Amino acid sequence: MILTKEELENLVNLRTQNPHQWLGMHPLGDGTGVVVRAMIPDVESVEAAPLSARGGPRIALERLG
Repeated sequence: MILTKEELENLVNLRTQNPHQWLGMHPLGDGTGVVVRAMIPDVESVEAAPLSARGGPRIALERLG
């Protein structure tokens, strides 16, 4: 689930009552996987790593906005 432009703007501009609704790991609506979102200003890259499978694949998050 990609955030709408309005949802992203509200999150970046701190106009949301519940940022955890959008940030973190959430199941996809169709049940095929998960989406991971992080808001970490001033970093060049972020990777998600599975905790349950040590040594599993690390996945680079795509920067939006």
